Amino acid sequence: MERVNLRPQGFRWAWGGAGGEGIPARMSRGIVSLWKVDDDATKALRVKFYELRKSRLAATALLRAQRFVASEERWRDPRYWAAWQLWRLPE
Repeated sequence: MERVNLRPQGFRWAWGGAGGEGIPARMSRGIVSLWKVDDDATKALRVKFYELRKSRLAATALLRAQRFVASEERWRDPRYWAAWQLWRLPE
């Protein structure tokens, strides 16, 4: 059985590692993943999320972006779309 890394990935790692110590205080929200996700699936999700975010709440945009990725035959498995969460959300 493959061991899964459950430490958050994404923005937290970009700004200071596992503890997220380097996350800028001015960053009000972001998308993070709970595990490493395929680069192409990540790109598709993020492009769709930011497209949808212009006219929707972040939570709705993320849910619809996840559904978009899951609708692709090659990314139906939840490992490609279920890792994403909103962080520091209040709208």
